Amino acid sequence: MEAKGNGNTEVCTRNLMRIFKGEVPYSRKKGIDQANISRPVTTVIARLATETRKMIEEYEPRANVDNVKVKSSLAEMGYLTNIAELGGGE
Repeated sequence: MEAKGNGNTEVCTRNLMRIFKGEVPYSRKKGIDQANISRPVTTVIARLATETRKMIEEYEPRANVDNVKVKSSLAEMGYLTNIAELGGGE
């Protein structure tokens, strides 16, 4: 995500949050762990927030992560929303 020509920090961060591990050639560790899909919601919420923060800090150093939270609007159906709040980074 640091290559020449990258645009907005928020766009790059959003793109990072949509990647699963193993999807990016030559960078298989980049992304969210797919094993979270089959874990209990209470476990996933904590893991997802931690994973997201670490991933953004590693792959998008331009972003200042203030907070990462996971919103469970329809948790019983497996709907979770991963939200990263960014500070003034650019």
